[in-house]
Amino acid sequence: MLNVSLLTGLIVDAVPGKGEDAVCSLLGERTALIACMDGCGGSGAQRYEFAGESCKGARIASHEVAEALKSFFDQSGIAQDGVASIGDDEAASCLKACIDARLADVCAALGDQRSRIKSKLSAVLPTTLALLLAEPVAQPDRVSALAMWAGDSRVYALLPEGLRQLSADDVTGGADAEDNLTDDGIMSNAVSASGMYHINTKRVELRGSCMLLTATDGCFAYFPSPILFEGALLETLEAANTPAEWMDSLSERLGQIASDDYSLQLAAFTQEGETFFDLKRRYARRMERYRRDYGEPIRRLIADGDREGMRALWKNYREQYYAK
Repeated sequence: MLNVSLLTGLIVDAVPGKGEDAVCSLLGERTALIACMDGCGGSGAQRYEFAGESCKGARIASHEVAEALKSFFDQSGIAQDGVASIGDDEAASCLKACIDARLADVCAALGDQRSRIKSKLSAVLPTTLALLLAEPVAQPDRVSALAMWAGDSRVYALLPEGLRQLSADDVTGGADAEDNLTDDGIMSNAVSASGMYHINTKRVELRGSCMLLTATDGCFAYFPSPILFEGALLETLEAANTPAEWMDSLSERLGQIASDDYSLQLAAFTQEGETFFDLKRRYARRMERYRRDYGEPIRRLIADGDREGMRALWKNYREQYYAK
């Protein structure tokens, strides 16, 4: 039977100490929770005095939602009974209730500052949310997972067959990952103190060892093609000797292109007793195929400025990227 062999991640502030990303990673009796939040700096640019410091609403929102997830994990029963014990709608409702209660407490703590924001309540404490609950199931070599999200932060499964995006971006104009790199789509849904948002859900069952991750857009939105995000994950994994080394290398790779905060949380499910090197071996064949079929071709196309060729390669890649 599979088990959680690795919980790791990274979070980097574009301006040290002022970042608007937040993360959460929890492990219950049998279930892992990983989550990333990205405070919405545009609508959340209002500054408040909170917890002894002056900070933007976006930063407050992401960090307070991270705290709300701890209550959700316990109150929903998932920490003890597992994700299979709760339906999608019930999980989303419980999650939203915990977030709304936490943000209501924050608004109350803002005191007199609330008068500044009443006319634009929908913009108070806005943040994205990408959350994944996952656990091994009784049937051998399977993982049951529930993705939950609001906004354009993402939930992924990194499988030996390739990277899959499990969430769908809440943006106007569609959710195609390549189009969203260049289109000026507006985020159509995000957590906020108004409560005027919804939690999307998607439940999947995955066969065999796998890695699951959540990420804010600073991790993937600055690549010239979404194909390259998988490359960054696999290439840094291939070169690493330890999980910490992997995350350090990945953080450095992302930092070379990102102009925003970026955060990622990852849970790996492998057979009991398997090591980090066993995990690497499971992805070695995919690395070879990725490099041959996608990594080297996309870099040539980018160097040549061949947009049509890039789109054709993406069309081929997206079949497994969006596989059901």
